[in-house]
Amino acid sequence: MDVLNSLRLLSVLLTVQLLSLCNGTAPSASPECPIEITPDRMVLPYKARSLQNATCTPTPSASTHLRDIYWQGARTNSTTWSSYASEDWDLKPVCTATFEVKGTCQKHLNYTLYKTPDRVSIRPVDNLSSVVEEREFQLRCDVTSVAPAGSVAVRWYRGNETFEPLSKGPLRVTGCLPENDTKCDLSVVRSALNVSSTISVTLNRNDTGVEFRCEAQLDLGPAGPQPPPKMMSSPLNVTVYYKPVINTTKLPKAIPVFRGYPEELVCEADGNPPPKIQWLYSLDKVPNVSGDTLTVSEPGVYSCNATNEVDSIYHEVNVILKEDYLPLIAGFVAVTVVAISVVFLFIYSIYYKNTKMRRYSLKNPKLEAPSSNVAHNGWDMQFPMTKLSYRTNRKCTTSGLSEGQPVSSSCPVQMSPPSVVVRFGDSFSVNCSSSSDQIESMGLETMYGSTKTEGLSYVNITIESARDWNIGPICYINRVVDGQCLEKLSVTVYKTPDRVSISQPSLEGPLVEGNQYSIQCDIVNVAPVSNLSVHWHKGDTISYTERFNGSSTSPVNVTSVFDLTAQRGDDGTQIWCEAQLDFWGPVPNLTTIKSESRDVIVLYSPTFMEPENVTLELPAGGKFTLDCAAAGKPTPVYSWQFPHSIQQTNQNENQSSLAPSIQLPGTYRCTASNSQGSKAKYFTVTEATRNRTTFAALVGGFVFLGVVIVIAGLFLFPAELPSLFKLEFSLSLSLLHRRLSAENNMGINFLKWILTLCMFYFVSGEGCSLILKPSRVVVGFGEPVSVSCEAARPVRVLGWESAISAAHTQQELSVQWKVDSLIDWIEEPICYGVFFTAPRQCEEKLNLVLYKTPDSVSIRPVNHTGPMVEGKEYQLLCEVQNIAPVQYLTLRWYKGQTEVYNHSFTELTSSSPVQVSSVLMVTPTKAENGAQYRCVAELELGPEGPQPPPTVTSEPLNASVYFPPTFLSPEPEVLDLVVGAEITLNCTATGNPTPVYSWQSSNPNEERMEDEAALTSPSLLPGTYTCTASNTLEKKSKQFVVKAKTKGV
Repeated sequence: MDVLNSLRLLSVLLTVQLLSLCNGTAPSASPECPIEITPDRMVLPYKARSLQNATCTPTPSASTHLRDIYWQGARTNSTTWSSYASEDWDLKPVCTATFEVKGTCQKHLNYTLYKTPDRVSIRPVDNLSSVVEEREFQLRCDVTSVAPAGSVAVRWYRGNETFEPLSKGPLRVTGCLPENDTKCDLSVVRSALNVSSTISVTLNRNDTGVEFRCEAQLDLGPAGPQPPPKMMSSPLNVTVYYKPVINTTKLPKAIPVFRGYPEELVCEADGNPPPKIQWLYSLDKVPNVSGDTLTVSEPGVYSCNATNEVDSIYHEVNVILKEDYLPLIAGFVAVTVVAISVVFLFIYSIYYKNTKMRRYSLKNPKLEAPSSNVAHNGWDMQFPMTKLSYRTNRKCTTSGLSEGQPVSSSCPVQMSPPSVVVRFGDSFSVNCSSSSDQIESMGLETMYGSTKTEGLSYVNITIESARDWNIGPICYINRVVDGQCLEKLSVTVYKTPDRVSISQPSLEGPLVEGNQYSIQCDIVNVAPVSNLSVHWHKGDTISYTERFNGSSTSPVNVTSVFDLTAQRGDDGTQIWCEAQLDFWGPVPNLTTIKSESRDVIVLYSPTFMEPENVTLELPAGGKFTLDCAAAGKPTPVYSWQFPHSIQQTNQNENQSSLAPSIQLPGTYRCTASNSQGSKAKYFTVTEATRNRTTFAALVGGFVFLGVVIVIAGLFLFPAELPSLFKLEFSLSLSLLHRRLSAENNMGINFLKWILTLCMFYFVSGEGCSLILKPSRVVVGFGEPVSVSCEAARPVRVLGWESAISAAHTQQELSVQWKVDSLIDWIEEPICYGVFFTAPRQCEEKLNLVLYKTPDSVSIRPVNHTGPMVEGKEYQLLCEVQNIAPVQYLTLRWYKGQTEVYNHSFTELTSSSPVQVSSVLMVTPTKAENGAQYRCVAELELGPEGPQPPPTVTSEPLNASVYFPPTFLSPEPEVLDLVVGAEITLNCTATGNPTPVYSWQSSNPNEERMEDEAALTSPSLLPGTYTCTASNTLEKKSKQFVVKAKTKGV
């Protein structure tokens, strides 16, 4: 039996062995522990205060054999492991499970603790701040206290762009040699380390001044923070030294020099450090040294040397001497002209000496009658007449005082007031009196009560609160003879609207010019509607008023519609409506209710600011500007068509003002267009008629002098005249020449003078053909500027004369003046040219405007502190610090949003920054209390300047205005006293400072009264009460007469 059991056990072991081999596992390999950890990887920041949990559970297939499962090292033996403010770099959480078949096995949590760097810095390895061009240069990036260091990636930046260096060393632990030291192995050490990365780069001259930076990034995988944490170093500026390079474009190898016209050679070289430039030349075999500028007039070979710390370079220039034959040619032409003139005059004097001028008679020209009608402005002129129409006001049933008209002619009763307008809920009093002496009794009856008197000729009643819309108090009298008669008082109860609003969605978007839009104004709960008027405001004007008719006296909701036809002048304005109740006579506490305002935006097609078609002549200098400025919304886009195809090149066509680079006569077309349409404008440029006045004057002078010479010869040599007629033309000319040479030097001197005049005329040549692009420049202080100067004919030397960035070129038709940062206030660049033809030299001055916005703009009162007093005159001073040029400055004064004054400084001519000020005279009123004053400095620099013009605004000055007390109702008031009822004396007044009140009574038994604006008491005695409202400026008083009320029937 034991043998049989042993065989069975052996067979089981063999079966297990075969199964292991089939699964590809050796018997000695430990099987994977059937445990699942959620999450399978945990990445936590160092010393984080957030709580994160990891759960350990068996796999579903092994859960039935589980005996126990727990975390080793956890605070409690549970399946959940928690991490809070972890500081243990070597922490390795382990989950342990015991199974019935497998036994005990473990699984580690993939746990990473990371820390962002404390600092990232960049520096040269050799601590050099400069490097020579094309030499290798090492940079080092230090990353301080980062973990895990093996997950750090370093990126390198040149400027704002990343770049890959020529060589890049591995990331190493700072101050650690990796041989045989596990502390230097980044894959082993889990704690924070200091690491560094080193690269090698080769720099060139374009890299000087470039900023280098390095960035350290922790790549912790998908389980890590996203985006990955990174830190950038501060920039490192590296100076690159490079050898000089001479500008051979401006200094060619061969330069022609005309005899008598010295040439200036300028050697420019670029290098770092800036090179020292010297000219080496030898005319007499003796070496000579000059600076960077050399003036030459003799032929030879001249050498320019540029030297700095890096290297030295030279450039040779061969100066070739040439003869200027232009004066000789001009003199020859002048002599030829003089000779021809003398010969012509001599022949004329011989053959036509005795010829008389023929007589001619002019016939009277026949004048034709005018073929067109003439319009006369005489007495028969008809003036347009406008028919005036008048509208009568409608009858108002709720009118106010009717200027003493009696209530009835039959019933002798007078009402005071004759009619009443009262706000809903307010109180009012009525007094009824009669002048009749036959009265037994009289009384007043209302829906709120009645009162009656016996044997008296007056009666009054007070209604504390008008709560009904139809109130008709009736006054009656009982007469001894005629019995009873009565009259009814007209009472109007009104209520201002609860709300006034505009409801029109079309105002939310832009309007189109010419289209009509209906805008609706809603008025809620207003009474009575027959007295309602709605005013539509557009900007500062009332565009439409609607008055309502209706019989309802109770509150109603009404609507007013305004038809607006959009016009371009409406763009930027505001539109609103206001509801107003109109009554005859003043009504206290009656206010106007306004709606919110809406901004109006109108789109309209372009319209040219100048006439649509322009004809102009091409000026003598060949410069003209075409102005195609147009107003439109949206802002117009411009396109140009040129008469010659050659002008299409290098033209920025989307501009309102155009100065063609090649200025030729013809028809130019400008089209301004936007989304609403387009319009064309034509410019016809014609060639100016050449002025021949000078030429005609010279020819006339020559002719006159020739005649004088001939006449003088006839008188000086009369004996030779017969022989002169007999000789041939050539012999006569030579004889005259010999006679003049032998006997009189006057002819020779005269010929020399004529020759000089001819030379002057012929060498006057062409005008100065220099073109500046642009011709006017507006540049801010410290900003770059660039201007091109072009020559319209062959030029020998073309250059800029300037205190800074002077430049010149030889035989090139264009030279540029360029400054990277313009800070010179007296800079006046001049472009000059030396030409091959006359005029030999000319210049054009650049219209340069250097501007600076003010450092500050402030506003303050002059010789005054504290609040202002109503009615007095004060000065407000606006000071502008450091602004230039002041002649383009406009100071604008604003009160609220309204411009009240502007001050320009066109009379000043300073180009450098100055301090200026402007004074505003104000006489404040109480309505201006709390108003804000501002001043705005605006530099209007023209179309070449920034658009819109730069402005600087001062801080607002809040105006506090003191004014004396003003009562809301200054007239004395008479009130009836009912025993036991409260009575209110309202003495409210407005004033600044706030008024202080005091009361006085004519009744000596009256108790002391409180110093308040309104006095309410049930225990007042009949009498006269005087209220005094006072502040620091003035005292004002108002009286209240309290009468005892007699009870009626």
